[in-house]
Amino acid sequence: MFDRDWAPACGRIAELRISGRYREAAAYGRDVLSDAEQAFGPNSAELMPVLNQIGILGKYSGDFVMAEDAYRRALRIVQAGEAAGTEVASAVLLHNLAGLAHARGDVAEAERLARAGIRSRTEGSSQLDPSALAADRAALAAILIDAGNGTEAAEILLRTIQDSEASFGPDHYEVGIARHNLGSLYLRSGRLDDAMQELESALRIKELACGMTHPELAITLHNLAKAYLASRRRDDGRACLKRAVQVLDGVVTADHPTLVACRTALFTSPKKTGEGSSTRGLADG
Repeated sequence: MFDRDWAPACGRIAELRISGRYREAAAYGRDVLSDAEQAFGPNSAELMPVLNQIGILGKYSGDFVMAEDAYRRALRIVQAGEAAGTEVASAVLLHNLAGLAHARGDVAEAERLARAGIRSRTEGSSQLDPSALAADRAALAAILIDAGNGTEAAEILLRTIQDSEASFGPDHYEVGIARHNLGSLYLRSGRLDDAMQELESALRIKELACGMTHPELAITLHNLAKAYLASRRRDDGRACLKRAVQVLDGVVTADHPTLVACRTALFTSPKKTGEGSSTRGLADG
């Protein structure tokens, strides 16, 4: 459904985002979308991959309005069409809309969209993409953590880690996401040693996949900091928070939830070794 003719342009948007160059990616994405609209019209299926990439960029940069507009427009185009692959394309967009709702704090809507996306993916194709399904499940688990459903979240995450490691190896990015969320679940339940182990592993995998200064490291740095602070490792915790602010500052919007959480935690973190801290971390999905 995502036409390969637009693959280079969409790949460039993703490349700029993955390298942390959000503003450049946004400008390039606007140009590509304008060209596509002029070439094919505002409701053409050719626009879908471009809109999806713009939506992903909006979520990561904190421009949630841009993200939702792009995702919703793409989903309308998908649902109006009758081409093969509609279910898989819908699953991609529902997954991304769920992640956006989660980032905004609307947990109930996020769970509804995430489950709808998994249904669309599993019911719409005879040949499932295991990496995509693992990403869907890990995202749902992240939402369930915030919804207070730790039991189902843990079951999903442990299964995702096992399946992803078997299929892709222990350093695959989706393994890192799942380990981040499992560590976050352990953090909330007070299992600090287990939380630190999973979050340290997640951070290492993300660093391998994204580099040492990528904005996507920040959410894991935040949660690892919370685990360190709760374990009375003040210096390690504050170092993680400072690093998280550094990789986000000037790259995402000033009101981006992770940046705000990191600055707040840095300001309110214990001033003396031996003081405890909150164990509420941020799920990644």
